[in-house]
Amino acid sequence: MHRYWKLCIVVVLITVIGNYVNADCRYGCEANDCPCDCLTRKIQCSNKNVTEIGHFPSKAIYHRADFGGNLITILRRHQFKHKNMRNLHELQLSSNHLTTIEDGAFVGLQNLRTLYLSNNRIKVIRRETWTGLNSLKHLYLKNNLIEKIDGSCFEHIHSTLELLYLQQNRIQFISPRAFEKMTSLKTIDLSGNFISHMDGRFLSKTVALSFLFLSKNPWQCDDVTICSTMETLDRNEDIMLLDQVICHGPEKHKGKDGFDVLTELNCTNIVYPVYSEPDNASGKENSNVFLLFFSLILYFVLVSV
Repeated sequence: MHRYWKLCIVVVLITVIGNYVNADCRYGCEANDCPCDCLTRKIQCSNKNVTEIGHFPSKAIYHRADFGGNLITILRRHQFKHKNMRNLHELQLSSNHLTTIEDGAFVGLQNLRTLYLSNNRIKVIRRETWTGLNSLKHLYLKNNLIEKIDGSCFEHIHSTLELLYLQQNRIQFISPRAFEKMTSLKTIDLSGNFISHMDGRFLSKTVALSFLFLSKNPWQCDDVTICSTMETLDRNEDIMLLDQVICHGPEKHKGKDGFDVLTELNCTNIVYPVYSEPDNASGKENSNVFLLFFSLILYFVLVSV
């Protein structure tokens, strides 16, 4: 009998505490006009014309958050650094108007596994963009305005990321070092960009890579691109190219499949260029011009004195 009453008391306590937490969760979400399903620990805030992500009740712990289809333009530094966000596993931010992600915006999301940022207006991604995402496995960046991938871009998530979707951006430049330390990366989708040349030697360093998408790019099938990319794929049976690389130029190769061009080339004597990061190169150049200009002014001042 005593056991029965103890069990009843436990059930009542759990119900009361659960209702209190859920009520707090619902109240906070409704205050943001975002109905929550607290049973599944999800913030459901899609298509609400939200312009900025606010704070949510600290008593509730969330596993998923959906802010897709809103009017959010910027993710500010430490945007998600709240106690109730630290167990978030999935974050949906697709189909907003995002143009800027401040450094450290995702700090506090150390357990996040899946991040959706597709269908936005993001132009720049850098190493500091991903600070704090210690468990990230799936990153969706489809249909943005990204133009280049530099060598350190994914450094903070290089050991955990498995799926990377970059299709339908404006990518023209990919550093040969961009993916070389990504030991868990299994899938890369680079289709539908503006890539014309690529040093594909990095493919041999992505040890877990299984699936690659490269179609719908304006490939210029020069010796370096074909020998570094297609020959690497031809020799590495573990990487499956899931679409075709069709040449847009030069004229003699236009319309051909990249693997067919490979059979026409002798890749043994190819000299590969040394690449530099665009930003770093321009920065050094501007710095040198400034120093030269300053030195000349100083020289003429001293001579005139």
